[in-house]
Amino acid sequence: MPPSDSSEQWLCDVLLHKMAKWMEDPPLRKPNISSLQLLPIDAYNDLYQHLKEKYGRERVEKWPERTDPQKFVFEDVAIATYLLVTWERERVDLGLEKKQSFADLGCGNGLLVHILRQEGHPGFGIDVRKRNIWDMYGDSIDLREAPIIPSDTNLFSNTDWLIGNHSDELTPWIPVMAARSSYNTRFFVLPCCHHDFDSKFSGKNAGESQYRTYLDFIKTVCEVCGFDVLEDALRIPSTKRICLIGKSRSYTPSEEAMVDQRRTEYIKSRCKNMADNHCPIQLTGHSHETPLDSDNEHAVSVNRTGDGQLQTTNTNDKLQTNTTDKAWAHSFQPRAKVEKVRNCTQLPRDLTSEVVQRVFDAVLNAEDTVLMCTEDGRNWCKGGVVPLSNIVSLLDSDILKRLKSECGGVQTLLRNHHNIFQVSGGAVRLRYEDQDKDNLPNNVPPRKKQKIKQNYLKQKPVKTKLCWFYDNHPDGCPKTREHCQFAHGAEDLIKGNQHEHN
Repeated sequence: MPPSDSSEQWLCDVLLHKMAKWMEDPPLRKPNISSLQLLPIDAYNDLYQHLKEKYGRERVEKWPERTDPQKFVFEDVAIATYLLVTWERERVDLGLEKKQSFADLGCGNGLLVHILRQEGHPGFGIDVRKRNIWDMYGDSIDLREAPIIPSDTNLFSNTDWLIGNHSDELTPWIPVMAARSSYNTRFFVLPCCHHDFDSKFSGKNAGESQYRTYLDFIKTVCEVCGFDVLEDALRIPSTKRICLIGKSRSYTPSEEAMVDQRRTEYIKSRCKNMADNHCPIQLTGHSHETPLDSDNEHAVSVNRTGDGQLQTTNTNDKLQTNTTDKAWAHSFQPRAKVEKVRNCTQLPRDLTSEVVQRVFDAVLNAEDTVLMCTEDGRNWCKGGVVPLSNIVSLLDSDILKRLKSECGGVQTLLRNHHNIFQVSGGAVRLRYEDQDKDNLPNNVPPRKKQKIKQNYLKQKPVKTKLCWFYDNHPDGCPKTREHCQFAHGAEDLIKGNQHEHN
């Protein structure tokens, strides 16, 4: 079949320009993917297996959240293992007796806090929103539901380590909070979502992925804050597994005022509105109230001597600020306690129906439309393939704006209607799944064929929604009533779902 005019236009206007740009760009720099470079591998493996048996399997079986327990439970077990081995080595190197304290900022499900506390480390977690699993940990855990605004009152002078495990908008602030809390405060961050100090992070360095560019930005923040930055790759089921660690400073305590002025200027240069936001913090021997960790008496001081060597002391001097209750960036916005659902599922029904109908008409009347024969011998119009760029041109600007505000736009809405449309390769077509699940390609393993068929058979009797094709396609549904997983008419619906439509 010869290509349509629209296909040729897409090849010339879109694909060729993309290919030219890709050829001009330098090749991406390959990151160092070697993991656990800073730890003894044997010690890590032994402790990980122990913690996996002790905490992992039980939590997977009793996971009350909607997220995947296999991923989140064992990821937190691996992060806890990494921190525990790191802290044990620190105690040996510095001759510490007490176990280090911690604060997990943006603690999420709280499992990391639970494991670290159960292993003897005093600490707490803070998150803007409580999770269902928090109640399962009992009274032995300290989890606090509160927003964290980077400011002079949200310091952690009594805490040894600040943790940022997928801490979203707090990620670039954690090195700043650690630096300003005390000269002794250390940090661990595992960057994930890309956030700047008061907005989404944007930018990509030539020859690097956007993730690597973001890691370099966070690393720069750490260095500006005066930390000697360490980088390592964790063994976790995630593509974003690079952590940054700040255990020591690149300056002496007497240089605190100068370094903090540098921090302030750097933050101001990246924020939208930083006028009169923050004055430099001065290092003194006076106490400054830090309400978030004021009850923590377990901090271990690690100081730098005049020649730059680390030593431990029994004091825990705090930083004194010359501002009161001032946020460091007025334009910073913490996450809302109740997260707004923005995936095109909350749009008005009439708007959704209008978009679906327009796209359906375009696909059905495409130039490369195909007629097929159904299992009961009827002709059924399968439509053609329409580029998403053509679909966008069918919609009014007001509709596009409303869809764009729902994080994804047209493509997200169409994928929500996967029973009607198949979206792949930048194009849209009608979805039709052959009811004969035995006619699969020869390269599909027999066990997988059997599983696909079993899953299909399980779906057959579930008729809780009306069939969209049966009600709206001019040729009806390509499947018979017996083989369609949706109801052909209200009388075919399972009782109690008479008003639902797929």
